[in-house]
Amino acid sequence: MPWGTFMYSKIPFKLMNAGPTFQPAMDITFADERDKFVVVYLDDIIVFSKSEFAHLKHLRTIFNKCRKFRVSLNLKKSHFTMKEGKLLGHIVSKEGI
Repeated sequence: MPWGTFMYSKIPFKLMNAGPTFQPAMDITFADERDKFVVVYLDDIIVFSKSEFAHLKHLRTIFNKCRKFRVSLNLKKSHFTMKEGKLLGHIVSKEGI
């Protein structure tokens, strides 16, 4: 374009292929932590830890990464220190799915 390059600052999820574009971006953002203490599926970030101390450390790491890569989080949709939760229709806990 003669005026420069334009890009979205946030991915509008109504666009075609927004999800398949977003998932690899999240995989790259959390590559060092992925499957060690975090699992990312589209806009869900699940942090798991063996102790409360480790969990706070892991959350700090994730929040710093989000800040660095300008990933915005919605506090109203966030849940912290849960012993079990529902993910993609399954109940996940320390015992498994």
